[in-house]
Amino acid sequence: MEKIFLISQSEVQKGHIEQALNLDRISYDDTYHLSLNTCLSYFDKNNQIYIMALDETKTTVLGYINFSPITEEMYQKIKSGQTIDTVIESSDIVRYVDDVDCWGYMSSIVVHPDHRNRGIAKQMLMLLQKQICELAMYHNIFFNSIVADAVSDLGEYILTEIGYEKIKTSNHDTKIMELNLFNENTVETEYNKEMIAIYKRRGK
Repeated sequence: MEKIFLISQSEVQKGHIEQALNLDRISYDDTYHLSLNTCLSYFDKNNQIYIMALDETKTTVLGYINFSPITEEMYQKIKSGQTIDTVIESSDIVRYVDDVDCWGYMSSIVVHPDHRNRGIAKQMLMLLQKQICELAMYHNIFFNSIVADAVSDLGEYILTEIGYEKIKTSNHDTKIMELNLFNENTVETEYNKEMIAIYKRRGK
């Protein structure tokens, strides 16, 4: 694995988010690009939405994950396949509140093309798993379900590795994927097995 440093929450700064947006421009079609102000408004609402991988100098963002708790209304819009996530506003992002369950949106998993296949995505995903487990164990916050809109074959592959299932093709020709950690039929993988164990103890 490539040597990296993972940051999240208050460690993430405006400059990191700017670099993440540059990764989006490399990786995604213009349709999915967001403005810096929009991303900062998300981050102001909930500063736990980003996990970022920095190079060994701790100056360059090599990859990032955006995983956001969202309103049920926005969750259903994304799940319907009729909406792309550029319509999400800060009011659609929710803060974590102890003892209150929420809905999750796996917005982005991006690694710079020059640094792919070096274990960076895996390390970020393992940290995300840890954070989801900690929300459940220490704050009694569980996700009713998690949705993702896979805009590439690579994105679909990564989500499948985590245990997401394709539920439909969107009207913008992407794959709508869903992960329900309460579902007994969810496929257990390296990336979700601890989460599944914790959710199984809680039950639904």
